[in-house]
Amino acid sequence: MTNAPTSLSTRLRSIRAFTLLVLRQITRDRSTLFFFAVLPVAIIVIIGATFGAVDSIVVGVHRGAGESQVADDVIARLEASDGVSVREYDSLDDLRGAVRRQGIGAGVAFADGADAAVAAAGPAIDVVLAEGSQEALATEVVVNAAISATLAPLDAARFAAEASGVAEPDALEQARTLQAAVPASTVSVVDVGDGRGSGSGELSQFALTAPQNLVLFVFLNSMAGGAALVHMRRRGVLRRVLAGPVGTGDVVVGLVAGWFVLAMFQSVIILAVGGIGFGVDWGDPVAAALLVVVFALVSAGAGVLVGALGGDEDRVTALSPPVGITLASIGGCTVPLEVFPAAMVTFAHAVPHYWAITAWQDLIFDGSGVADIAPQLGVLALFAVGFVTLGSLALRRMLRRGAA
Repeated sequence: MTNAPTSLSTRLRSIRAFTLLVLRQITRDRSTLFFFAVLPVAIIVIIGATFGAVDSIVVGVHRGAGESQVADDVIARLEASDGVSVREYDSLDDLRGAVRRQGIGAGVAFADGADAAVAAAGPAIDVVLAEGSQEALATEVVVNAAISATLAPLDAARFAAEASGVAEPDALEQARTLQAAVPASTVSVVDVGDGRGSGSGELSQFALTAPQNLVLFVFLNSMAGGAALVHMRRRGVLRRVLAGPVGTGDVVVGLVAGWFVLAMFQSVIILAVGGIGFGVDWGDPVAAALLVVVFALVSAGAGVLVGALGGDEDRVTALSPPVGITLASIGGCTVPLEVFPAAMVTFAHAVPHYWAITAWQDLIFDGSGVADIAPQLGVLALFAVGFVTLGSLALRRMLRRGAA
């Protein structure tokens, strides 16, 4: 009876010592810290800034030489649009440069004597866009709407004058009167989710990319970290550890604990940077904490499994990124699940990333709680148990027969 506490404390010290050994082995390369801390944050910033929500639109304008009623009308319509600001440029080169540098969403350049050009049905307005810019796509819609609304009465008046012989100024006045009498279209927005509640505020433009990269990198780096376990096996580290008062079970627990600590470390970094630096609301704190812990266990199990089965550390290091990115892509970490075909969504259920991503979406976008993501937590727990069990069995078999 008196030896039981000592035995337990000895085992705990052994597990703690082996966990620290695992952490030193994995983090001994400074590039590991880059992949754990710097790269995920950089990608969140790049992707979020490129594909995140566009809060406001800036349209650049170059009026051209001479007074122009057409230019005045288009600019007035742009300035009256919600979320749109107009910035005027003295030269066409300055306007194009601002678009090229993506300092503005789009540019509108009016020809010299734009009114006469419009009357002659000639080219009067050029729209300048940056190819591949998401902001340009949104801005183009606003610009085209303003131009169309301005030119529609002119085109209608010209057609009426040619068809009926009515004086064009009279036809234009009638066209503008009719345009003003047409009721404006109304747009209603319906949230098909559960809703975030009235006090949750607006979503950050990084609300989609931050959880995607958390899931992707935590799992990927845990897999790649399996190379450290292969290194320890091939260098005889595990055999030397077992020569002391450490059992096989203690080694397995220490390995899983080491990978779990690293997965949690990276998760906390991304959570903190996303929340503090980029205003990401991760949702219910308790539910988010449970999700982080369970997925860290999944990732830890995957790292131990890869390290137990891998035969060459260089091969594990080389294969882990493409395999990890492929699994993450299937699970919705690179492309939103909403664009997947039905068959692909069904297939995505086979990877843990899918369950983590859908849980984060429920927390961040719908304001869900623990009860709402309980199915995802349960499935992720099964993945964690499966990975840890398979990795433990493979490692125990190697340790017992001296292959490690």
